[in-house]
Amino acid sequence: MKILSVLLLILFLITTNLYSQELKDKKAEELAKKEKEKKEKIFSYFRNRISADRMNIVLTSGGSEKTELAVEMALEWLAKNQEKDGHWDSGKFEGSGTPETDLAATGSALLTFLGAGNSEKEGKWKENVKLAIKWLCINQRANGSWDARNYANGICTLALAEAIGMDCDGNNLKNYVFKGVYYLLNNQNKSGGFDYTGPSIRDDMSISGWCILGLKSAMNVKVSDKIINRSLQKFKDFLLTAEGTKDDTPTSKGFAWYSLPIGSKDENLSGAAGGGCQAIAMALCQLLGWQKTSPWMQAAVDGQILKIPLKYVDVDVNRVYFAYMALFQMGGKQWKAWNDPISKILVEAQRVDDDFKGSWDKIGENKINKGGRVMCTALICLCLETYYRYTVLRTYSLKEENSDLKK
Repeated sequence: MKILSVLLLILFLITTNLYSQELKDKKAEELAKKEKEKKEKIFSYFRNRISADRMNIVLTSGGSEKTELAVEMALEWLAKNQEKDGHWDSGKFEGSGTPETDLAATGSALLTFLGAGNSEKEGKWKENVKLAIKWLCINQRANGSWDARNYANGICTLALAEAIGMDCDGNNLKNYVFKGVYYLLNNQNKSGGFDYTGPSIRDDMSISGWCILGLKSAMNVKVSDKIINRSLQKFKDFLLTAEGTKDDTPTSKGFAWYSLPIGSKDENLSGAAGGGCQAIAMALCQLLGWQKTSPWMQAAVDGQILKIPLKYVDVDVNRVYFAYMALFQMGGKQWKAWNDPISKILVEAQRVDDDFKGSWDKIGENKINKGGRVMCTALICLCLETYYRYTVLRTYSLKEENSDLKK
């Protein structure tokens, strides 16, 4: 009798353990399925943002625990200083406080939360994401713009397109991005470039940078992708004929340009080596498929590395943002030569005192810094998210890229 009782008990325990294990396995399968579905909804270029192995990605890509802590502190500061309606008031933090700078600052701040893997559904800062998206949608004009000038329009289009890529859809975002895209397309110059307002006969590299980023991101998430392809080809053709960027010969200096009137032959308009416009041109050329080994690209990389700022007061935030994008894509020794000293400067310059904790002081009086502490903090935070914000782009030959863009 005792033996039978013991056998029954053993059988009960085995059955219970098997059932318990079956439940655990089923739960694990469900979690794995949900994780797979979540990843499939995230645009592939963004998937490192939500990787369970993100810290390892940071470490192997040149980041550190210090850079990740700096990102977290920056997000804390931005979240704490977001207005209740979802926007950031640049005027409260040493900025100009104009509608243009508030729009640009809000779009840039939203990008930082998205870049760290947050969406309106997932993440520590999902409520901040939701509020920022809602505010940008409410403040889009009927014609698709947010402002009379394309500086803010490019950034806002970029931010909402990336939100779609992070599976944000609570505000029917594709409609807003669609309108933003068509406004930018209607403002593209005959040459292929962009200006503050357009179409015009003036091509501005800085404004072109934000507009092309916005259009490319919208194309990536399948908003008007075919017509955007034609627009990008038009801009690429322009780069191949404009002073500075057209020189892809073995003796190229890797120059770019700031503002270039149509038909200009003046080489003084070419962007200086190590300057912001050169960094912007590098990032855009990579997005358009230029080979990393092309003479122009290698010369531009050398120009950036040779003129690395030695201290924070020498940092041009706009240049550094685009240079981070471009040099990360180059990888290897060139990336290390840039990332090691600049990341150290940025981490050490972050404020750790009182109400400023997590932010960066604005530097100078250029367009980016008119966005004040909010804009500077957002763009530097994005720099330190570079290690996982985007994956490495596919390298094309020029022939392949021309074929892709014309499809």
